[in-house]
Amino acid sequence: MSDGRRHVKLVFWLGMTGAFLLACLYLFCYLLPPSCRPVAGIVMNGTFLLAFALAAGLATAVLRRYKEDEQPHRVWLYFALGLWTWLVGELIWGIYHLTTNSATRVTVADLFWVTAYGLFSLALYFQYRLIRPAGKKRAIAVVLAAWFLVVFISHLGAYVTNGFSLRHGFFEKYLLFYYVICNLAITVTSLSFIRAFGTGILMRPWLGLLVMLLADSFYTWLYHLDLYTY
Repeated sequence: MSDGRRHVKLVFWLGMTGAFLLACLYLFCYLLPPSCRPVAGIVMNGTFLLAFALAAGLATAVLRRYKEDEQPHRVWLYFALGLWTWLVGELIWGIYHLTTNSATRVTVADLFWVTAYGLFSLALYFQYRLIRPAGKKRAIAVVLAAWFLVVFISHLGAYVTNGFSLRHGFFEKYLLFYYVICNLAITVTSLSFIRAFGTGILMRPWLGLLVMLLADSFYTWLYHLDLYTY
């Protein structure tokens, strides 16, 4: 077996093993009696950080397999940076909830999550360029059109749901729509890559990103509708 294939198998099994252990830890904490719930809650939230750290670490390991002049390097660079940025946002969000009782739902963490979406879109752009090298202008047009729709729909949705007002509460609702629309846009793009790669190993990162963003969409809406705790 070549060093490259051995490295790929190692990264794959490390990821699978880590994901399985995190799922077991989460399930164990969930089944603890009510008296242990405060500590279990901290551990369960910590599994989110561990999951993103695992994903970002594995993406970085794949990135290191490519030289800077190789085309896949840019795809994995922005993919890994997006995951690390998202991890920082999750960390700030966790610290915020443990140290403050404020009711506001807009924090510094949002800055990192917004940035992460930009990095993911760059990874998607360069992946598209790899699949269709001759479609540079089309790829740029698609990315710009997608971002225009994200901003426009987010603004319109926030404006309408905020009582046709740009005052208090508008930005919070804007972020709500922004996250969900970004998730849907990246999900649709990921589906096209999954279809292009079939069942190959290059399909798996985009499938993982798709599942992560769909889960985040559900969480975002449930949290903002005060249904998550229920």
